[in-house]
Amino acid sequence: YNGILGVGLFAQDCGSFCVTNANSDQYFTCNGTTCYCGATVDLNAQVRNPVDALPTDWHGVTLNFSGTSAATAANPGLTTASGTVTFQSSAASGHVYYADGYGNMRTTYNGTTLDSFIDSGSSILFIPSASGYSNCTQDSSIFCGNLATYTATNTSTPGTNGFSLAASFQVGQGYSYMDSTTYNVFSALAGPTGTGSSAVFDWGFPFFIGKTIYVGIGYSNGSGHNSTNPYWSF
Repeated sequence: YNGILGVGLFAQDCGSFCVTNANSDQYFTCNGTTCYCGATVDLNAQVRNPVDALPTDWHGVTLNFSGTSAATAANPGLTTASGTVTFQSSAASGHVYYADGYGNMRTTYNGTTLDSFIDSGSSILFIPSASGYSNCTQDSSIFCGNLATYTATNTSTPGTNGFSLAASFQVGQGYSYMDSTTYNVFSALAGPTGTGSSAVFDWGFPFFIGKTIYVGIGYSNGSGHNSTNPYWSF
């Protein structure tokens, strides 16, 4: 099977919602050979984030990947990229962006504020359609257009005391990038998630290149940086 590997924000896979709600589709019960989708599960019985289960350094992880995040027409990517995951013994500081109970912060792009998240398991950026680029004719799941830089503003979930700052990203000739025999890692590779307020903004792996990003676990087994809200810091 194909699979992806990302880093979670929560101590459990469902959290408090599954404690009282049986319609999460996360767990099921069986009576003999008959199984029923939907079951409530106590926190201590849910699948646990292995980082939160560590005796020390359980506050979260820092992900750091080498390389430059800026692509050019002559140098659109990297041949390889390497990185490290570091378990953290204390909470992050600096530009902290708190997420809500669903793991979303907010990103304002092209005049619309969207649910958004930062995900190392997404191989490309997934963003709403906008002027300047369109779906590739060869593959509608990625964008094609002249290489350009765009800006969006990331904001903590409402009601939290986090940061609100602009972040830049690039979009380029997606199909030719993926068809390359020279490069394997691209910072300007993106695909569509829809239009309007129904879309989401997924800051995928290209956003990690050349950065150090802290993933802070929420609802953890100690005080942490914020005992309720998970967060990113970069």
